[in-house]
Amino acid sequence: AQRAPVEFVNYFIELADAGGDARLRYLDLIAASARSARASTPGARCVLLTDHATAVPEALAMDAVERFDVNPAELVYERLRLLSVFLAQADPATDRVLLDPDTIVVRDLGGVLGADFDLGFTTRSDFASASLDHEPFNVGVILVPQGGTRVASRFFSLCLEWFPRIESRDEARVLY
Repeated sequence: AQRAPVEFVNYFIELADAGGDARLRYLDLIAASARSARASTPGARCVLLTDHATAVPEALAMDAVERFDVNPAELVYERLRLLSVFLAQADPATDRVLLDPDTIVVRDLGGVLGADFDLGFTTRSDFASASLDHEPFNVGVILVPQGGTRVASRFFSLCLEWFPRIESRDEARVLY
């Protein structure tokens, strides 16, 4: 069966106190990530999830910009929430790769996305510092194959449900 083009999804909102240089660095990272996705994956689509206030330059060349109401004081929580909402309304017949802005795609992920799984993460290995032991997954790349959008949306909903409990733990408060 013919598979739809892979959709690469990034998240970025501009913070008022971050300064112009930080904004440009993130936008440059997202642009490089999108270029690499298109170069490695035939027909790739690039989507940016953001808030209503963030200016998205034409040069970023996103195929779609999805805007949401976002609380900038809760960046991590809001990213999880937006991913949950976005995936809940997304076409389940599309393969998706959820990316951190600093991720460069070096090969076509179509074959991996064609495997039988619901949601794919990379895991941290022994190279991670002891302070990151509470983070077994590296969420820089999350694979959501066709048909996996409901599972992925549910996963992020569970993350949101557990977020206050994890955030209140001493280990997390000291680290962050």
